[in-house]
Parts: sequence; C-alpha cells; structure tokens
Amino acid sequence: MIPNLQTIVALTLRTWLLVLLGTTVTARAAAAIEPLRLEPQGMLFPSRAIRIVVPFPPGASTDSIARIVAEPIEEQLGRRVNIENRSGAGGNIGADAVVRSLPDGHTWLLGTAGLMSINALIYPSMPFDPALALAPVTLVARVPYVLVVHPSIPVRSLESMIEFARRRPWILNYGSAGNGSTLHLGMELLKATTDTKIVHIPYRGGAPALSDLLGGHIHMMLNSVPLALPHIGSRRVRPLAVTTAMRAHSLPDIPTMQEAGLPGVEFSGWFAFLVPARTPAHVIAWLNQALLPVLSAPGVRSRLEAIGAEPDTSTPLQVHERMRRDTARWQRVIVSAKVKPDWQDLPQ
Repeated sequence: MIPNLQTIVALTLRTWLLVLLGTTVTARAAAAIEPLRLEPQGMLFPSRAIRIVVPFPPGASTDSIARIVAEPIEEQLGRRVNIENRSGAGGNIGADAVVRSLPDGHTWLLGTAGLMSINALIYPSMPFDPALALAPVTLVARVPYVLVVHPSIPVRSLESMIEFARRRPWILNYGSAGNGSTLHLGMELLKATTDTKIVHIPYRGGAPALSDLLGGHIHMMLNSVPLALPHIGSRRVRPLAVTTAMRAHSLPDIPTMQEAGLPGVEFSGWFAFLVPARTPAHVIAWLNQALLPVLSAPGVRSRLEAIGAEPDTSTPLQVHERMRRDTARWQRVIVSAKVKPDWQDLPQ
C-alpha cells in the first residue's frame, strides 16, 4: 500500500514540530564552534568520531560528495569523520542502519532526494518511513539532471528529440537506474508532458545504464550532471537540456527544460545530512549551526562545483519542505505511470 497522503501529512506535522522546537538556525561566520554540553550529564558533544553512512557504493555521486566534505567537517568539529558505504535496495539498507543507530548525533546519513521522497511511495515492505524515522540537519548540495543522447541519434535539441519521438512512437528507448529511480520517474514525467512514447529499459543502477549509452546500446537517459559531465566533455554523449529552473553552472550553454517550452519538467537531485528521528532537537540545531559555515566555505564550494554539484545549505525546516514537495510531485508520476519497484522487501 502506498503511504501517499499519510507520508505527506506526516511531513507537514514534522515541519511544524521543527518550528516549535526551534531547530531552525541561520549560518554564522566560519569559525570553530564550541562543543555542546549535554545536560544533566554534563558530557560534551560530540564525544567521539562521527560516522557518515553513504547508502551507495564508492564512486557514486553521494560518495564523492561525502568525501569532499568529510575533512573540513573533521577540522570544524575536532573529531574524526569516518565514511561507511552501505549500499543496496535503492539506498534503504544504509538508511535503515542509521535509523537503528543510537540517536545521539554521532551517526549521520547522507541521504538523497530519491531515498527520502520516492522510496516510501513504491516499496510497501519498508520497515521504516524515511519521513518519520529520519530528521534532517541541512542540505549539502543539489545536482541538476541532464538529458543526454548518443551522438548517433539525429537530434541536437530537446525540441527535435520530441518531434523525432512523436513521429516514431516506441522506436526510441531510454535507460534508467531502475524502476522507481529518479532517472526513471523524471523521464516518465517528460514523456507525459510531451505525449511521447519512449521505451524504458531499467538497469541495476545508473552506472551500467550510462555504460550502455556510451556503447550505443540505448538511445538516451537522464543522468546527474556530475556523472555525465566527463562524457559530455569528451563528446561521447550529447546534452539536450537540464531539469533545473536555472541553467547548470557547469553546463552554461545547455538550456533548461523550461527554456525548451516544458515548464512543468523541473526537478533536481539533492543531498542532505540526516540523523535518527529521536535525536534531541538541540543536538540537531547545534549540528546545523556547526555545518553551515563548513559547507559554505569557498574551498568546499569549489570542490563540489568541480564535480558538477551545486553547493546548497539550509535549515532542517527547508529540507522537510523540499521532501514534502518532491513526495507530492513523484506520487503523481508513480500513479500515472503505474510504476512498480524492481524489488519488494528490504532485507532484515
């Protein structure tokens, strides 16, 4: 059963709770932050190493972003930061490990838009609801998606691709990271908006789909800019449009979907730090205050931009609002396209 309305309502309730608890804080100038003294024990936080769980394998965008920010976070907090890759089940295995961890602020999840806003809509056997079991700390970065085609396809713009697909229904195909992935739902949104018929070929991850695109075995796919950028530069794929409201910083010459006449096709991937939901509100607020200057530092921003990510920070409330909007958008696509997951059960 899809927890659609329940999840959306829960997100709204948690949003107001965050406001009441006072966990929305603003960025301060980059400087060492005083440790948090926890009462009544009087212990200092953080008291040991920070564990960042990356729910995807090494080499994925999530992993790259975690490794860029880990060292400056170490310097700011004065504690070692360990990155642990726990991939599988669309990110749910790593997320589940964080949900089950001690809610003391020492274990973080680097969550993604798909994990936090899509998975609960299509995987009914999940033992946790990300919106209820995890509490956001701050956004870390956003990533635009870009529609890329193999150079053998005789289209050089989004408009010409749409015209080609309309004249040849079910001839073109696209690859994705699997049923229910953002790469899949984004293309289904594009198809519904443009009334085109393009065959979906799901893969077990974005990397094998991209590999087949490079080899000319599939025609096109949506991909995150960080993963597509090297192949765009080498002209092994041709970019047609990005999915964000503004042009991507790393692809300034590539138009947006809106510029191509599709204002309804607007979305981006994002990454955020989250902790177990039972983590005390004042610990979450302290972490937000400590991380904002680190993630906003020029050196960190330039390294994120170099891989095609766009640095972004926020309050916990703003992460919740983004989750709520994304959940509502993708729920409509899932119902319309009758999307079913590749797997049903999260391993216990």
